Amino acid sequence: MAVENKPKGICILAVLICIGGVMDIQNFLSVLIDPNNLSFYSNEMIGRFNFYISLPVGLLSLIVAYGFYKGYRWGWSFGLVTALLGITISLVNLFDRTTDPIILTIILINAFTIYYLTRPHVKKYFLK
Repeated sequence: MAVENKPKGICILAVLICIGGVMDIQNFLSVLIDPNNLSFYSNEMIGRFNFYISLPVGLLSLIVAYGFYKGYRWGWSFGLVTALLGITISLVNLFDRTTDPIILTIILINAFTIYYLTRPHVKKYFLK
């Protein structure tokens, strides 16, 4: 566990990742309750892909946010994996809805997460 003061950026990322995780779980539950919500996607295959991955990705995001908040060493590693996974999923979603500003924002947040986690002071906070 980290012993230094927490970088402000880590707090911000933890909140953003937590919000994203809750939104992923909400997406899963909304389709589980009403399968007609899959009609939001023009491509049924991409809609099903999002449905099946939204719960595991949402739970992983909540775990990462906790790891960031507490400064656990594994939080850094999971954060990188989650950011790369988020970029990949967002690129798949661009096939369904090209230039969607929300998807582009998610890609930018994940790219910033990767950049920020590789900064020396952040790696030092996570004892990397």
